[in-house]
Amino acid sequence: MMKRARSAGRSAVQGLSSVVAAVVLSVGPASAGAPDPGETEAYEAFREFCIAHFGAEKEPLAYDKFGRELRILEDGIWVYPSETSCSIGWDTSLPARSYVEYGLTSAYGSRTPDPERHFYVNLRHLTGLRPDTPYHFRLVAVDERGNRVATADMTFTTRATGGSVQVPGEPAGPPYVLDQPGTTYVLTRDITAPHTAFKIAARDVTLDLNGHTVVYNDERIDTQGWKSFGTYIEKSAFGVFLDRQGSPKVFNGTIRQGRGDNGACAGPSIGFSPFHGEHTSGKIELAGVRFIYGSDQMNAVKFHWSGGEVHVHHCEFRDMGHKLRNRHGGGCRALGLDSGQKASRVHHNLVTRTRQSGLSGKTVFRNEVYVDSWAINSFAISVHSEGGEGYGNRIFGTGFNAYGLHGGTKDWTVHDNFVHLEGYDVQKRWGERWGDINMLAGCRLTNYGKGGKKRENLVYHDNVIVLRGKEDCELRGVEFMSDSTVKGFVFRNNIVKAEALDEQTTRVACVDAQGQYQKADTIPLVYRDNTFISNRHIVRFGDAYAKGNNHHFINCRLVKSGDHPYFSTFLFGGAYWNYGHIVRDCAFEGGTAHDDVRWGRTGSKSAYRVEHTLTVKGPADVTVRIADKTGRPVFEGAVGADGMLGVPLALAEYRPPANHNWKAYEEGRDGMPGASVTALTPHTVNVLRNGASQRAEVSMDRPRQLDLATLGSEFSPSEAWPANGRE
Repeated sequence: MMKRARSAGRSAVQGLSSVVAAVVLSVGPASAGAPDPGETEAYEAFREFCIAHFGAEKEPLAYDKFGRELRILEDGIWVYPSETSCSIGWDTSLPARSYVEYGLTSAYGSRTPDPERHFYVNLRHLTGLRPDTPYHFRLVAVDERGNRVATADMTFTTRATGGSVQVPGEPAGPPYVLDQPGTTYVLTRDITAPHTAFKIAARDVTLDLNGHTVVYNDERIDTQGWKSFGTYIEKSAFGVFLDRQGSPKVFNGTIRQGRGDNGACAGPSIGFSPFHGEHTSGKIELAGVRFIYGSDQMNAVKFHWSGGEVHVHHCEFRDMGHKLRNRHGGGCRALGLDSGQKASRVHHNLVTRTRQSGLSGKTVFRNEVYVDSWAINSFAISVHSEGGEGYGNRIFGTGFNAYGLHGGTKDWTVHDNFVHLEGYDVQKRWGERWGDINMLAGCRLTNYGKGGKKRENLVYHDNVIVLRGKEDCELRGVEFMSDSTVKGFVFRNNIVKAEALDEQTTRVACVDAQGQYQKADTIPLVYRDNTFISNRHIVRFGDAYAKGNNHHFINCRLVKSGDHPYFSTFLFGGAYWNYGHIVRDCAFEGGTAHDDVRWGRTGSKSAYRVEHTLTVKGPADVTVRIADKTGRPVFEGAVGADGMLGVPLALAEYRPPANHNWKAYEEGRDGMPGASVTALTPHTVNVLRNGASQRAEVSMDRPRQLDLATLGSEFSPSEAWPANGRE
C-alpha cells in the first residue's frame, strides 16, 4: 500500500510535489479487479499544477509569440459526422475554455461541457443526434482574461443508417472481429469488454465508434509466467487489436482501459494498450479518438514491427498513471510509432498528460502536449530522424526529466514551437538516482560516448522556450553537443528564457554548451540572432553531463532579468576544459557584459573570445590586411564587388584567473569571478593598391565601419606580410 505524505495547508501553486506526494510510490501491481486509486489522484494533482503554472497569463512570452487576440484557427477545424454523433476538433491562438453550441437550427439550444482547463487544442463528441439530419453549430472560446470569440454558423449532416455493419449485432462479441474487407463498422452503444473489445482482421476496415465509449480490460488477467512480448501480443487485452492488416481507420469515440488495469511488458512496452497495431501496412488513420489509460508501462497507441503511412490527428490522450518498470525501450508514451513508419503525420492532438513521452512522427505540428515526467528521458515531441519537421506545437512539462523537443540526425527542422517547463524537486516520488534528476531542457542534441554519430542540417528557428524552477532543480534552456560529425547546425531567431525561482536553484542557463571536449576539430555550433534571458546564467560552457568546444554566438541579445546576487553572463564548468567559443556582435542588456564570467570546475585551457565585425567600405580592387594588437596577422582579403567587406575581429580572449583551482568548486555552483584577459585590439588595417598601402588603427570594442574614402590619397610602400600565422 502507498504511504501518504500530503502536508496540510500546501497547494498546487507551491509545486506539484506538495500534491502528488500522496500518490502510490510502489511499483507493484494494482489490486485485482480495480484500477490503482493513485491514478486519479496523480492526474488531478497534475491538473491543479497546470492551472497554477501554465497559460498565457502565467508567461507573457506566449502573447509575444501568438499575439494578444484570441482567435479560433479555422484552418485547423475538422468535422466528422457519423450516424448519431459528430466529432469536431479545432485549435485556438491562445489557451481557452472552448465548447460547441449546436442544434437543429442556428438558435442551437445545446452545448458541450467546459473542458477541465484552458487548452489550445480541442476535441468534442456530439452525441445523441438524429441520423440523416442537418445540424447547425458554432465553436466558442473564452480565454484566461474572459475574452470570448465564436465562429460563424456552420453545418454538418449526420449519415443515414445503412451501408455499414452495426456493432453490437453482426459480428457477435466481445471481442468483435471485424473481418469484412473494405467495410465500415459503426458502434451503436457504449460497450464494456472483459478483455479485448475489437479485432480488425481484414484490410481497409473503418471502425466508427459513433461517439460512444469502449471500455476494455475490465477484468484482470493473470500474467504470471508471461516472459516474452509475444505472449503479451497473443494474450493481452486491447481496445483495438490489429494484426497483419493494412489501411485501418478508427474514428470518433473514446477507448478507455477498465478495472483490470493490467500493465504492459517491461521491455518494449507491449500489451494492454487502447490501440495495438502488429505488422501494419498501408494508410493508417486515427482521428477524433480519446484514449484514456493508466496502468504501468503503457503506450496508448502502440505499433510493433509495422510500416505504413500513419496519420494521427484531432485525438486526445489522457495518461492517468504514475508507474514505470522500465523507462528504456518502449517506456510510457502517448503515441508509440515503429521505426519503420517513416511516413507519418501527427497534428492537432491534445496530450492532457503523459508520465513519460508524448508524440512522435516525421511531420509533427500544432499539437499540445503536457509532460508530467516520472522517469529519465521524457520527450514531449520527437521528430523522426531524417527529413522531419516539427512546428507550431504547444509544449508544457514538469517533473523528473522532461524535454520539449528531441533532435534527429539529418535534414531536420523544428520551428515556431512554444515550450514552457516548470522544475522542482520530485525525487521523493521516484526511486531512481541515476542521471540528470530534476533536470528540464527545451531542446536536446546528444552525441553519446566518444561521439562520431553523423548529424547533418539540423535547423531550429523561431521557437520560444521558457524554463522556470526551484528546489535545486536544473534548467538547461537548450543543450547541444558539438562534434566533428555535427554539420549544418543552426539555431536562429529563437527566444530562450531560463530563470531560478529561489537562491537554492543555481544550475540554470539559457544555453548549456556541451560536446566532445577531447576533439579540437569539432564543427562550430552556431547560435545566430537569438534572444537569451536569465537571472542566473546566459551561457553555461560545460556541465557534469558534457563539455565541448566551438559554440559560436552571433548577433544575439543577452538579457539579465531580476537582481540575483550571483548572476553571471557566462559560467564554465564540467571539469577538464573547453575552448574555441566565440561571442560576436552581441548586445548585452540589463546587466549582462562580455567580460562577466565565472569559472567553476574547468581547466586552464578553457577560453572564450569576444569579437566584433569590422565592415570595410571601398573599391573592389583593394586588398585589406589586418593585424591584431600583438602584431599577429589575422586577415587578408579583397573588398567584394559590392564594395563591402565584413571581417570579424577579436576584442579579447578570456581564460580562468591564474589562482583558479577548479577542484574547489562543486559542479553547477557559482564559480570564481574575473578572468585572465588577453587584449587583442586595437587592430592595424593595411589597405593595399598597386604596390602601395594606407594604414588605419581601429579599436574593436563594438561593431565598426571603416570607409576607405576617409583615409585620403597618401600611400606608402607596402610592408612585408608574414605568409603564416593568420587565423
